[in-house]
This record gives sequence, C-alpha cells and structure tokens, in this order.
Amino acid sequence: KIAVKVPVVPDIGIIASGIAKAGADIVTLSGYDGGTGAARQHALRRAGLPVEIGVVEAHRALVANGLRDRVELWCDGGMKSAADVVKMLCLGADRVGFGTLAMVAIGCTICRGCQLDTCHVGIATQIDSLAEASARGLKRFVPQEQERAVLNLRRFFGALREELATLVASLGVTSVRDLVGRADLLVQARGSDRVDLAALLAPVAVGVAAQPLQVAIAASVAIEGGRSLSAADRFVGTGAAGALARSRIFSAAPPPPAAAFGGGSVAGNGFAAYATEGLDLAIGGGVQDGAAKTALGGTAAILKAPNAVGRFVDGAVGKSFAYGAQRGRFFVQGGADARAAIRLSGAEVVFGGDLGGFAFEYMTAGTAIVLGDPGRWICSGMSGGIVFVRRDPGRGIDEAGLRERLAKGAKVSIGPPPTGNPARAKLDDLLAAYARLLTGSGQEDEARMVRQLIQHADRAFLTIRPGGEQVDQTVTTE
Repeated sequence: KIAVKVPVVPDIGIIASGIAKAGADIVTLSGYDGGTGAARQHALRRAGLPVEIGVVEAHRALVANGLRDRVELWCDGGMKSAADVVKMLCLGADRVGFGTLAMVAIGCTICRGCQLDTCHVGIATQIDSLAEASARGLKRFVPQEQERAVLNLRRFFGALREELATLVASLGVTSVRDLVGRADLLVQARGSDRVDLAALLAPVAVGVAAQPLQVAIAASVAIEGGRSLSAADRFVGTGAAGALARSRIFSAAPPPPAAAFGGGSVAGNGFAAYATEGLDLAIGGGVQDGAAKTALGGTAAILKAPNAVGRFVDGAVGKSFAYGAQRGRFFVQGGADARAAIRLSGAEVVFGGDLGGFAFEYMTAGTAIVLGDPGRWICSGMSGGIVFVRRDPGRGIDEAGLRERLAKGAKVSIGPPPTGNPARAKLDDLLAAYARLLTGSGQEDEARMVRQLIQHADRAFLTIRPGGEQVDQTVTTE
C-alpha cells in the first residue's frame, strides 16, 4: 500500500483530498507535538499545527469530496495515552501512531542528540559495546538488549490496548472502528474561557450525497470585490476559475467573474492560482507566494496602492509567481521574490520592479518583461519564450551585467529586441496594456513613462532567448 505522510499545515484538507485523488491508500498526518530527537528546537516549537486540527480538516474535506472511503486516515504527533487514541478516532482518524513514546519504552531518555551517534542508551548509535563507548568519550553507556526492548514494547502496548478496550466499552460500542468520526462523543472539558472548540467538535455526516454540480457553479463563480484582503484570504479567484471551467464542460454560461480589491490589501497564498479564461482580478497592495501559478488564462494585476500620505507603495508578490503559467496576462508593479515565472509555459508577465533571483528557470514559452533588476542566477534551463529586460546601465543592467546575472546552466543569447516580428509586437502590446492599468489606478506619471518606453523600445530593452538545447548533463540547474 502507498502511504503519504504530510505535516499538518494550513489547507491540509485540500492537500489530503489531492493525495487521495492521486491514488494513495493511506494519508498520515503528523502534528506539531511530535518530532524526532534530531529535530531542531525552532522546528519543534514553531513548525506545524496541532494534529487534532489536521484530522478534523482532512476528514471533513475527504467526506465532502466523496473520497473518505478511498483512503485510511492515520495520525501521529505527541500521543501519550489510550484517551488520546479515542479522541483522535472520534475526530476522524482510522489509526494512531506512537513514535517518541515507543522510544521511551525501550529506554530513550529524550536527550535530543540522536544525530550525534553518541546515544548513551544504545538506540540512535552504531556503538554496541562499552569499550567502543569509552573510546568515543561517553561517560555512560547502556547497550541495547533486543529481547528486553521487545518485551517492554509488548508490555507497554498491551497495557495501552487494555485501557483502550475499557474506554471503548464505556462509550457503548464494541469496536474502535465504530468510533471513527464520532465527534458527537466529545465535549470540551476545560479552557472554554480561552478558546471555543465547538466548531472542531461538530460531527460530520459520512455518506451524504454531494450537491449537484450546477448548484456548485452558481454558488462559487461570483467573487466579492471592493474589500481589502489579508493573509487569511488564500487562493482568491481559484474557486471561480474552477466554476468557469466546469461551466464550459457542462455548457452553462455564468458571467465572467471580475473583481478589484481595495488598497492596502496583502492577499494570502495562491492569489489567482489556476486562473482560467474569463477571470479578471486586480488588487492594490500585494500578494504572498504562489500567485497565478499554473494559470490557464485570465488576467491579474498586482498594483501599488496609496498609503496614508498618498504615496503609492508595495505592489509586490511572493515566491514562485506565475509558476508554470500556460496562458493569461499578469502584471506586477512592484518586486517579486525568488523563482518568479519559473517553468513559464506560454503566459505573458510584466514585472515593474526587481526580482529576487532564480527567475525564468526552465521557461519553455511565453513572454516576460522586466522593468527592474531581473536578479541573479536567471534563465537556468530556459528552452523557449523570450524575456525583455529594460536597460539601466547605472545599475549594471546592460549586456555585460545580464551575462553576469545568468545561471551557470543557462544556454541563452542576449541581444537587442527583434524588429518587425510578433515578439516585438507583443512587447508593445503588453507595455500598452500595463500603461492602461497604471492610468486606471491613478498613476498617470508612471503610465507616461511606460508609454515612452514603447516609443524607444529598440534602445530601452535587451532580450534573452534560448540559444539551444542544454546537453551538458553535468551542469546542475537547481
């Protein structure tokens, strides 16, 4: 059987559904309370979410998508008793795993030095004798005895099973399987003054038929615009894009969704991700990682917005903007973090600011315009498309400067813009569209500068195009 283990993170329900659709037999959720003895302290203290949240979210998402019977849901992370097992089963888990507690049963003292090969109880080490331990400078060493370790594990899990059987019987059921998803058997016993867990304990009806597809389309195709977005607003527009795609398949005809979001917005991950033809989004402020990834059409503009004194600021995007985008037009007035437009496969992108490095990796098609600094280590593995970079000798952005910015594995040519061909027409058209967006947002001076670039494009830009297929397999491009 195929088991896929993932940490509990935001949107874990969507992730679990994707794992199930990919054909896995088991989805294992690992909560933040666990961790190996070699884990770093910052990871133990700050990474991940409670496994209880992960199990509930995954269980509900799998049920809602009609996938719950396809996979088993396992969980682990800091489990310490039979009561913990019962709670996780009632929240939706099929099985519960123990790591640290089993290690303790065979003698682990949790000194958190597993990576040092100096485990003084003979578990996480290759040392197997007192003489070798003394030679390595260990002040204390107790070799592992396999028979004793097995006996301790049998004793521990045997006692755990007896306690579990008692709890299960007290709940009026005859099998632990009957507890899966029975959140109605749980109540919040303490801490109500600090957190309300009612939503976490709401039962889920397994086997309820999904609503008809046409109802889903009507409910999700509209986007609420005119408001400010925050990091909690993830994948804005993705649901509408899916509804549009379904409407085309089933011959429905909802109006194309368009929405503009208020100034000062900083949207969460995935803004306009998986966009499709007909989707039209604009935001004043910025967006986090993964925006416009794998886009199949549509438009999205991330523009600067006026601050308290009327100055236009931000307009930036996070990592991996337009990752693998195949179609559509996307405009970013500010900067972009690392790996912008990697695997760009046909979409058109304009960057008004500086890029954070590793841009245009494995680009296969499409057009990109960079009005700022394209960043270091660019165009690794680029095999198609064209990148226009605005000249700025004062910042070292000329032909020599671009060659210094190329990744070691880049096999590209650098030269002036082509004249009289579709690529040059695309440059003019994209810049004109960008200027119209700037004018519409009240930035006429910026728009005028962009229109001037169109008039002097031959002198204002350099192009980067693939020079041939990369055949040197010794050159790493990661």
